Amino acid sequence: QRVPVGEILTLWPYATGRDARHMLRRSLLGFTARAMLVLLPLLVLVGAGAWKIHDQQSEVRISRTTAQLHELGFTLVNGKASCTNPQLTQDRLDEALGLLRTLPVQELELDGCGEIQSIDGVEFLPELQHLSLAGCERLESIDGVDRLAHLKTLNLSECCSLESLEPINGLPRLEALKAYQCDFLARR
Repeated sequence: QRVPVGEILTLWPYATGRDARHMLRRSLLGFTARAMLVLLPLLVLVGAGAWKIHDQQSEVRISRTTAQLHELGFTLVNGKASCTNPQLTQDRLDEALGLLRTLPVQELELDGCGEIQSIDGVEFLPELQHLSLAGCERLESIDGVDRLAHLKTLNLSECCSLESLEPINGLPRLEALKAYQCDFLARR
């Protein structure tokens, strides 16, 4: 038995259990090619033939966030956020970190951003695995890094003003740390 498209789109989020979703999938398979062309923007094929409603609002939100990040001097590609503005101010970094917390960011690269003093807010990027702060000459604090449970690599090279590495003590998955030419740490 075929279920009308409107009902499928309405019922899908509430279809719990294998049988309910299987019934909806079977209904979709009965549509003509022309009807499927109408449905394709709304549906995404996932895995082994399972259908999932494509959340257009999320896509619009991500697109808007990406545009705002671009205005702040950031690029975002495949879960990697990179700063392209070496004159990035602390305020703009704080704003960018606020935007990034709404996205699944796995890698953050702030290399050469010589104006930032701290990375407060980075702890709200729970999926972050790689963080590079090389050449952030005025960076004094890496507080918040200790709450990044998935962080694997941390590059602090040439962070001349960095006062302490103590926050890295709380990183259970840290595999690689680069911290050469950290002059202030060497003098302590």
